[in-house]
Amino acid sequence: MIDMAGFVPFQARRAVTSLLFALSFGLWQPALAAEGDSYVCEFDPGGQFADSIPEVVAFVVGPDGGETLVFDPFINYYNKEPIEAVLLADNASRVSIRWVLKAIFVDTGKSRELQYQITLMKGQMTARIRAKLATGESLEPSASGSCTREKWE
Repeated sequence: MIDMAGFVPFQARRAVTSLLFALSFGLWQPALAAEGDSYVCEFDPGGQFADSIPEVVAFVVGPDGGETLVFDPFINYYNKEPIEAVLLADNASRVSIRWVLKAIFVDTGKSRELQYQITLMKGQMTARIRAKLATGESLEPSASGSCTREKWE
């Protein structure tokens, strides 16, 4: 079982609203991708692992599988700017990315690497996010959500 208690303080998790988050990430997009796609996905994690899944994730996929960057409230809290993600798939039906966030657990002060993966179904603009310790665990918190897309040309 993943012990993610205390991963991000409650105040930090709620500090970034969807609108403010999307606007702040929007400042990065034109500089990061002259062409490409950007997505903003909203999730309702809830449940036992509510503090391990971000409520909003924004990412940019550069043209022809170029640089992929991701930003969410956890990344904002620990890094203050987008981080690189690995593009796993980008085709007519879906886009999948994976990234690793090095985080310091508030309650213990220990650092952990958490791996996140989003798979977005383009037709329905729905997504699934899952999280796990980068070292691997059998239990993976996950949540479903909806996304919006903007094309940069």
